[in-house]
Amino acid sequence: MEILIRTVNEDDAASIIELLNPIIQAGTFTIMVEPFSVEDQIDFIRNFPQRGIYHIAIDNESQKILGIQDVMLISTSNVFKHVGDISTFVALDSHKQGVGQRLCEATFKVAKEEGISQDARNG
Repeated sequence: MEILIRTVNEDDAASIIELLNPIIQAGTFTIMVEPFSVEDQIDFIRNFPQRGIYHIAIDNESQKILGIQDVMLISTSNVFKHVGDISTFVALDSHKQGVGQRLCEATFKVAKEEGISQDARNG
């Protein structure tokens, strides 16, 4: 399977909800308990922080969304400008296929370019 990683856009909202809500309903891989609407996701994408990172993993052949990953900075203050909170969700039927690894590779590359550190001790 060839996995394409790219930045999320508003057109992805419905597919993201199709991935995310079953994970929430399963209650195993998240602490979230309430499902989201497409409108919720569009609002999230529109209001996503400028310095944040929001990636989507897609099966290049089927165009199915396999996973999402975002990084949001915890603060804009100078002291913590390099520290972010990362969230990763992989479709329940796509675990153990390298989706999370590919998302991390792409996200960490962009994070490094943006000055967001993988290890605060090594900045």
